[in-house]
Amino acid sequence: MVAGPDTSLTCPPARRPTCVFVGLGSWGRRMVPRVARVFDIVAMVNKGGSESTAWHAERYCEVPLFTNLDHALSRRPVDAVFIATPTPTHAALACRALDAGCHVFVEKPLALAPGEAARTVSLAERNGLELFIGYIYLFHPGFRFLRDLSRTNPIRSLRFEWIRPRLSGSLHGELLCHDLAVTIGLTDELPERIITLRASERSLHCQAYLTSQCSYESIIELRDATKYRSVTAVYDDGATYVWQNDTVYSLANPGVDLLGEPDTEDPLSQEIAAFLSAIWSGRRIPADRRFSVGIAERLSEVDRSTTPP
Repeated sequence: MVAGPDTSLTCPPARRPTCVFVGLGSWGRRMVPRVARVFDIVAMVNKGGSESTAWHAERYCEVPLFTNLDHALSRRPVDAVFIATPTPTHAALACRALDAGCHVFVEKPLALAPGEAARTVSLAERNGLELFIGYIYLFHPGFRFLRDLSRTNPIRSLRFEWIRPRLSGSLHGELLCHDLAVTIGLTDELPERIITLRASERSLHCQAYLTSQCSYESIIELRDATKYRSVTAVYDDGATYVWQNDTVYSLANPGVDLLGEPDTEDPLSQEIAAFLSAIWSGRRIPADRRFSVGIAERLSEVDRSTTPP
C-alpha cells in the first residue's frame, strides 16, 4: 500500500508518456485533466452515457473515443492505462492492459473477489509492470499527519465514520476499502478478519482487531445530510486526534486545525505523480499488490455477510 507520495524520478523521462484513459463517469472526468498534465492521452474508452459523450466532444474531441479497450490499445504503442470504471470491471480491464504490456493505474479497489485480485497481481509481477491502486486518502495531508505521529507513538484504536447521501456501488466496495487502506498505511497491518455488526442497503458497521491489538471500527451510513468523513485515532499515550474531512484536530484542543498550509498539489494529482514516478524510476511498489489481495479478502468477507442466502 502506498504510504504517501513519492514523486521523485531517478532518471527524468526523455518524453511524455502515453496513456489510454478508460471510464468517463463523474470520477473519470475529474481525473482526466490531471492525467493530461503529465501524460499524453492518445485514446479514451467509454461504454456510453450521453453526458460522458457530450463532455468528451466538448473538451477532448481531438482524442479518439472507443467503446473497447482492445481497439484503443491497437492504434499505437501505449505506456500506461488509467481505469476509472465501476469496481466489478477493474480486474478484467487491468489484466487486458497488463497483457498488452502497459503499466496500470486502477481506481480502488482492485477487485472484490480475492481470486481476481491475485490473478491481476500475479500478471503484473510476471510482466514486470506497475499495478497502482488509487487510494486517494493515502495522499491527503491528514493521513500524513496521523502517520507521522504513529512512527514514535503507536496507534491503539481507529474509528472511521462516513455519511453520504448516495453511492453508485456497495458500501464496502466504495468506502470500506478506503478505511482498510488507511489502516494498513498507518499500522502496516491488514485486519485478519472483519466482523460485520450491522448491515443494510443504507448502513454498514464493521469491527476488527489487528495482530498488534489495535482495534478498528467502521461506520458507514447513507442518508440525506452533508457529506462527512472522519478518522479518530487514539495513540498509545492516550492522545486522540480526529481527521475530519480536510482538517485535523486534537480532542484536547478541537478548535485548532493542525494541518497548516494546504499542499500545492491536490491528493489526486499527487497520486498520478507517484504512479509516474514508479513507472520511470523502475521502483515497483510490492506492498501495494500484496495488500490489494488482502483487502479483497476482507471485502469478500463483508460481502458474504451482507448478501442474503
